[in-house]
Amino acid sequence: MPETMTSLVVAALLICCGADLLAETDPVLMPSEFAKSPANFSGTAATPPTPAMLSALAKTVKADLAETPLEDALARLSDQLKIPVILDKQALADVGLEPSTPVSLSIQGLPADQLLNLLLKPRSLGYVFCGDTLRVTTQDEADYAMYIQMHDVADLLPPTAADAIDADDLLDLLQASLPEAMWIDYDGEGGTAQVVNRVLVVRQNHRTHVELERFLSRLREIRQDRVQQAPAQKMPVVAYPVTTAHVTKSVQKEIWSLLPEELARVIRSSIEPDSWADPDKSEMGAIWIVPNAIVIRATPTVHAQVRQFLEPFAPPKEPEPIYGGGSGFGAAGDSGAGKVSGGAGFFSTSPVPNASP
Repeated sequence: MPETMTSLVVAALLICCGADLLAETDPVLMPSEFAKSPANFSGTAATPPTPAMLSALAKTVKADLAETPLEDALARLSDQLKIPVILDKQALADVGLEPSTPVSLSIQGLPADQLLNLLLKPRSLGYVFCGDTLRVTTQDEADYAMYIQMHDVADLLPPTAADAIDADDLLDLLQASLPEAMWIDYDGEGGTAQVVNRVLVVRQNHRTHVELERFLSRLREIRQDRVQQAPAQKMPVVAYPVTTAHVTKSVQKEIWSLLPEELARVIRSSIEPDSWADPDKSEMGAIWIVPNAIVIRATPTVHAQVRQFLEPFAPPKEPEPIYGGGSGFGAAGDSGAGKVSGGAGFFSTSPVPNASP
């Protein structure tokens, strides 16, 4: 057979075989085409739900189903939510169901995700996300379809708070509080969780991610209640003189122009970063730059760390304090001369003029 003829025959065979292979897998169908799905859908890896998908599942919907085929019921929901839905027919067969299995449900005004759970869970079914598509499959497969989500938990893991928990405590608590979830550390299989730089990284199925969001929200509510009930900490205001006396005079001016701002930046980023706010919020820490000094409002614990950090930049001899913690510039308060009620430090020997944020 000539070489050209051989190539044509091979090409024809590939085209025919490719068509047969494509026919074995459902296409991703838009709502109006859902009921036309002709064949079994081959599963794909789960992905996090898109914002559009989460918004659709949060919509309030109603259902009036009486012995309605499951495929038709899902088609109606798909049309209401305007999202593509796929029914994994092979998965249904694995649990002894068919797309024509009748379902009955009468619900008025329920979020779509809760309606889906009522419709699917009693039949050992669940759903997973595949890009912009929702795929209905067995609950077992849904439990093992995992994706990664990250949660900022810096507010739950403050570095120096008296009632703070550490990362290991948080991991133990959340894994013990989600009884339906499977974890590799506890069960030998399932999802994983770890804390990296106060960011909680979790690989789990969608159902567990939803429960985890509720768990973290409740934990924050409890912590906020404690903060509101706890007595407010004193926030002394202390002026810390800084100097470039150890630097040669020829470069002192250039270094000083950068030093206060750089020191303030390092303090904000390295000493209890979550405790600093705008100067007008008296319940939070604040930093002002004034001539020859850095003025700080903070808790005694923070002041202790600041004093240690600024020690190399302090004048050679500690000056006599002239005002008590939190009583204002130049005010002796009720502490008496030479005594400081808000914590010792490097204090200015004269009132600090023109403090500005």
